Amino acid sequence: MLKAVSERDERSRLRGELIRCEGRLWLLELLQSGCMQLPIITIEVGGQEIRADRRWNQGLLDPEVRLEGGREPQTVDEERHCGRFCYYCASLTPPVRVQHRMVDCPKRRRANAREYLPEVMAEARAELKRMRQAAEEKLALHRKASEEVRVQKETLLDSSLWGWPLMTSDDL
Repeated sequence: MLKAVSERDERSRLRGELIRCEGRLWLLELLQSGCMQLPIITIEVGGQEIRADRRWNQGLLDPEVRLEGGREPQTVDEERHCGRFCYYCASLTPPVRVQHRMVDCPKRRRANAREYLPEVMAEARAELKRMRQAAEEKLALHRKASEEVRVQKETLLDSSLWGWPLMTSDDL
């Protein structure tokens, strides 16, 4: 019996940890998707103005720019022409073209600069609050329905109706 209780407690603890991890993943996804609100940054590459790929800089799987046929760049030169250079470094004065993502940028980290805009964080928090409110409303409905079922069960087991010895749902 004691082992079953400890296993149940462990499963409950793990479910709570899973819920917290899912919340963190939702927040990251919302922050990453906000990268399209960053201003467009361009630098000159071989006489051409090339836009920094904001989605690639956030580490998202679907970049803004692909080569013909949708294939991934194979060389450093192809990566540059697709805008795969650090957004943060390209926004410096003078602009620097470095082949790492903004989320990995050591200069950004040293400057203690965020990889997302403050308004994106505010929007993400608001969206997560809306999601939580919707979940709490569903739980309240479920609690109400569960309580109604419990009352019906108690009524059916009430001895005064049937003339049998009193049983409670705990006896089942």
